[in-house]
Amino acid sequence: MCGICGCVETIGHDQAGIASTKAKSRVESMLRQLAHRGPDGSATFSTNFASLGHARLSIIDLAGGAQPLFNEDRTLALVANGEIYNHQEIRQELLSRGHHFRTGSDCEVIVHLYEEVGTACLDELQGMFAFAILDTRQKTLFAARDRFGQKPFYYSWQAERFSFASEASALLPVGEALSQEPAPIDPVALDQYLYYQFVPAPRTLFENVKALPAGHALNLQFSEPAADTATSELRTWAWWSPPVPKRCHSNSSTEDYWLNDLEAVIDGAVRSHLLADVPVGLYLSGGIDSSLLGALACKHIHGRMPAFCISFPGSSMDEQAAAVCAARHLGCDLEVVEFHDEDFVELVETSGQLLDLPLGDAALLPLLKLSRVASQTVKTVLTGDGGDELFGGYRKYRESAQAPLWWQKLHNFWGAALPVEQLLSVDNSSSGFRHLVLWSARNIFSSRRADLRKRGFDPRQRASLYRSHVKALLGKTFELPERSRNEGLTWLDRALLDDQGTNLADRLLFKGDRATMGYGVEARAPFLDHHVAEFAATLPANWMIRGKETKYALRALARRHLPVEITERRKKGFSLPIKTWFATSLADWLHEKLLAPHSLWDELFEPSAIEQLLLEHRSGRDHHADRLYSLLVLKNWMCQKATCPAHGQHSPSFMPVEKQAA
Repeated sequence: MCGICGCVETIGHDQAGIASTKAKSRVESMLRQLAHRGPDGSATFSTNFASLGHARLSIIDLAGGAQPLFNEDRTLALVANGEIYNHQEIRQELLSRGHHFRTGSDCEVIVHLYEEVGTACLDELQGMFAFAILDTRQKTLFAARDRFGQKPFYYSWQAERFSFASEASALLPVGEALSQEPAPIDPVALDQYLYYQFVPAPRTLFENVKALPAGHALNLQFSEPAADTATSELRTWAWWSPPVPKRCHSNSSTEDYWLNDLEAVIDGAVRSHLLADVPVGLYLSGGIDSSLLGALACKHIHGRMPAFCISFPGSSMDEQAAAVCAARHLGCDLEVVEFHDEDFVELVETSGQLLDLPLGDAALLPLLKLSRVASQTVKTVLTGDGGDELFGGYRKYRESAQAPLWWQKLHNFWGAALPVEQLLSVDNSSSGFRHLVLWSARNIFSSRRADLRKRGFDPRQRASLYRSHVKALLGKTFELPERSRNEGLTWLDRALLDDQGTNLADRLLFKGDRATMGYGVEARAPFLDHHVAEFAATLPANWMIRGKETKYALRALARRHLPVEITERRKKGFSLPIKTWFATSLADWLHEKLLAPHSLWDELFEPSAIEQLLLEHRSGRDHHADRLYSLLVLKNWMCQKATCPAHGQHSPSFMPVEKQAA
């Protein structure tokens, strides 16, 4: 697990090393910003036209696995972030084909495999990764992101310079007087953030920075800087997408068959995810996902596994008792980390420094504290991420699975009459009829919950929040994230696929990566092994939802390994009591934070609208905790990452939407 970055001066420079000097200087600046991701060392590699950088968190081959890594003749250079769990099998195959390895690093197989089979190497990799390979002979840069997007990759192409990094803010003009050059905000991405509480890839809040989506790759073809006809071409494509479910039929006589196969595939993923030259811990909530992973992991390790849980003392959200029960059953050494309202204040400030992009998910904060404590003991932890999205763990999945046919037809009628893109637009948001339809859709039509969120700002709220010039920059439709269209699927499977795409990569996995890597901890999610995902897509539908029981398959498997106190407990989630805190102990602090003067913030938002939200929440007239937290994170991020020229220009940090689309 590491931080990676690179820079290619695509055209316009001579052979005298000017390109190399600029690229290397740029990469060294980026590495300084990524130091928290790789506290164990950093290194660069440069040519006359490009430079690569790597900040290392050593997990495998502690002594010899430093990057960049190379093929035999050093014409291919690799920087990679992540873990390749099947690297030993790939290594043996490549050795039989005559390749020579210089290190024991799991990532070294990538560069040799690419040399052997080109971009098809991606299909052979089992793991989580984001990497880039510079081909100094063919003058190409090939980069890719893992299937579910566990590891991040951002890029920017400006002024004949292509740059990439593990975090978006590393691509800002560091070392070039950031305070004098604004980091323009994308208005469409801002609108998406306030609604979804995150920005779906490929957009980011930085107008000039793009996110490579999960399961995507890119190829940059460029010329020598001094070539007479210098040209460059960038191409991106999807190399993998979540498997479209092909459900089998089941009956009581086949239950053991399904359970045995499910256990085998999850156990195989857990075993591979334990591969490390450092101790591996467990984030344990006492829920089914993390407890089941712990039960399987403890079979494959010697000694007691270190485990960590978060506690909210005195809150109904507290899961300490369940975690203690699970740890006692598993034989783990559990460390309980308490989280209080004063921790919230401190970690909001910390997250502003660690987050390259804002995320309106308050669960990030306790995860930050948990990672800070865990980092004192381990470098790697297993997490239950993906269990709900693959196996149907949310209530909305049950509602989708059990919706009657006539209800689905009514939903389809409304969907055709008023498309979601129009319902969510701030244009004409005062329409009472449209607001009624949106309210009905958000509260009733569960198959579109991925787009019809309750916690973000609805169109009417966003319209009252924005200054007039901001609304003018937004079109008449709201930009939805790209999703594959599988009209023949059931409501349940469509909802699962929607969440396995954008929501998983751009919210949940973003949160996990930043919270853990902020303190030099690698998070591993065995449920997101693609073999597990492919098997889950074949399970019978009643193994997702059965009666009132969600996530039936994992519950049934957990009953083989865990006590009833864990398998039958109600799902709570990783939630904070911010609804109460924002109305009581943190109310004055929140008011001061959101209404304090700030040039860019004041250009975007109406303070009276923010004041109204605070008043309604404090008085109990409405529940705005999630919306207020989204604003808090956004403002904190703007204060630390986004800038605005002090020339008094009207909305200086925005580019018109028409120009963006050009």
